Amino acid sequence: QALEKHPLPQGHHFSDIEQRSDSSVLVTTVNKFKGLESEIVFLWGMDSIDIQEHREHLYVGLSRAKSILVVFGNEQTCSYFQTE
Repeated sequence: QALEKHPLPQGHHFSDIEQRSDSSVLVTTVNKFKGLESEIVFLWGMDSIDIQEHREHLYVGLSRAKSILVVFGNEQTCSYFQTE
């Protein structure tokens, strides 16, 4: 709901899975996105979970992007996902 207050360019809008369309930016949970893919995925909320305890959810979230994955978090969280 907080995102809906911010307009997107060129007629695009935020939506959940039930209301998604070609002009929408999908905002949903990892559980609802299981089995789906998107060109670009922004994954946030990682600071508030135990990464070791939620490895299955992490796999789902991290593997949904076809081209670009952006992970948001504090320095400690982001360093966990850095690869050489």
